[in-house]
Amino acid sequence: MALKLFTLPADTQVPFAGNPAGDMNGVVDCLNDAGYQFSICNKAWAGGAPLDGVSDCTAAIQACMNAAAPFGAPVLIPAGVQFRVSQLTWNAGQILQGVYGGTYPGGNAITTASLLVRLPSTNLDLISIPDGANYGAIRDLAIDGNKNNNTAGRGIAILDGAAGQECQIFIERCYIHDNPDSNIYSGFQRRCNKILYNVCNYSAFGDGITDCGSDNTIMGNVTGSNGRAGINLGTTATQNWAAFGSQHSSNVAHVTDNDCYQNVVGIAVSQFCANAMIRGNGIDRNTKQGITVYDGSSNCIEDNSLHSNGTLTHNTYAHIDVGTNVASVGINENNFGPLDAGVTNVASYCVNYGGSTGGIITGNIGEQDATASVGGLINSISNTPSFLMMSKGGAIIQGSGNDVLDIRNSSGSLLTKITQGGSFVHSGGGAQFTAYVEPGNGSTAGGHIWSGSGAPNIAASVAGDFYFRTDTPSTSSQRIYIATAANTWTALAV
Repeated sequence: MALKLFTLPADTQVPFAGNPAGDMNGVVDCLNDAGYQFSICNKAWAGGAPLDGVSDCTAAIQACMNAAAPFGAPVLIPAGVQFRVSQLTWNAGQILQGVYGGTYPGGNAITTASLLVRLPSTNLDLISIPDGANYGAIRDLAIDGNKNNNTAGRGIAILDGAAGQECQIFIERCYIHDNPDSNIYSGFQRRCNKILYNVCNYSAFGDGITDCGSDNTIMGNVTGSNGRAGINLGTTATQNWAAFGSQHSSNVAHVTDNDCYQNVVGIAVSQFCANAMIRGNGIDRNTKQGITVYDGSSNCIEDNSLHSNGTLTHNTYAHIDVGTNVASVGINENNFGPLDAGVTNVASYCVNYGGSTGGIITGNIGEQDATASVGGLINSISNTPSFLMMSKGGAIIQGSGNDVLDIRNSSGSLLTKITQGGSFVHSGGGAQFTAYVEPGNGSTAGGHIWSGSGAPNIAASVAGDFYFRTDTPSTSSQRIYIATAANTWTALAV
């Protein structure tokens, strides 16, 4: 049955098969064959794309794209044939529409998939979206990058912009795979692109998705077995590779509900990346870290499920790695799940904090299974920050394995802390003192605070010790005692 698609004005003159006069007045039927005027197989466009699966189809497809764009008409890529191309160049408002994108492991053998395949030794981006060529959609296509016969080239490349611009390219339900470089690249100063529900696998040395733009949405994608990251928020430096390409970083990236597996890193938050929202992703079996944050102070990692990362080397890589230059990062309510069957190398920690001084982690990190890591929830190093957790019962402060609480002034100088062992250490506003807060009678001398029933009789006491009497809290002169010498006590008249 024909699909009623769009209506063109009466004076539109574009020739197409079955209408040599070019009269396109009225409703045009969109069919999955050469009878539809903007099918790439229509012979009006450079003779039509060959159906033999081996010939170069670039000229026919490009001619069809150039003719369709002014009308906002979809360019139809039929299913069941491998259309081989070198590079296709985007026009503003372009729509490329396939039948079905296919997926792994079926790949090019899925007969209902619409297939674009890079020709050997072309080494170009297969679909190039130039600066200023904004708007449009790519839907339901399989794009095979033919990495075994090429040394360069991305699958879909939204090129960097000379100035900020609303780009708004939709890439939906596509299977983009086996490109030498990244399967999808969203460039600098190209805003508000939507990369939705795609499978981006098997890049030779690039990422599943590389995002250098701003306000872009990366949602519901599968990114697996790529040579670098599943999702890389920039081309600047990370913990595992140097800056490359144009060296730009992402800003305000919405990274939600993706599945990132068996890459080097699941999601990389690169140098200078800001305002990234990483939520609800499944991140597992990556050879190094699940998520890396290189620096910055405004990125947030929440509600992700991480398991079986760090498969390359036992007890070496964390599920989340917070770099040495991170000023602050939100890490909250993540799940660090059980180790997968057959995985023998285990992550070092759920979170590795590498900050030198002053770095802050806000949030409760999340929950961990006993098999999730070797070292536990977070690494126990002296500069690990504390964490604040809130509950309906009030504020609960739980340490990370080192200091339970640090209180610092505006310049970052330590004033007071409570150590993991319970010591209260004050360093500001006068001479430093240390006191151990212990219920009942203590056994170690030196500035202690004790409590108990009856008057104090503590042989280990020294001058300056305090005693709180719990049996007579309402009786004057029987509440607080101070030692003036060893086991010599004076009641305070309070």
